[in-house]
Amino acid sequence: MYELKYTSTKNIRVLAAICWAIWKARNKASFEFKWLKHPAEIICHACSFLKFWTGLHKEEFQAQIRDGVDVLLSVACQMIANQRQDLPRLLPPPTGDHSGDQELE
Repeated sequence: MYELKYTSTKNIRVLAAICWAIWKARNKASFEFKWLKHPAEIICHACSFLKFWTGLHKEEFQAQIRDGVDVLLSVACQMIANQRQDLPRLLPPPTGDHSGDQELE
């Protein structure tokens, strides 16, 4: 079995950012009914977390993080830009309008 002691802290931070981005996308879909248009949006959100967390690291490591984030963002943006318009969304929108939901009496 794979043990975390062989995993670098860099990988754990990236994994944490991706998991958090997935969690936030799930919450938006569940509670705000805002669906992902493309899976690469998860990478974009994870990159924003990583960039925000850059200040928590030593100066010599900050440049590496920024460079890695820039590469990930450019690839994700290319994926989104190349998406065919006729492809279905990741999750279909709900059938009813939930913006005016009211409590049941």
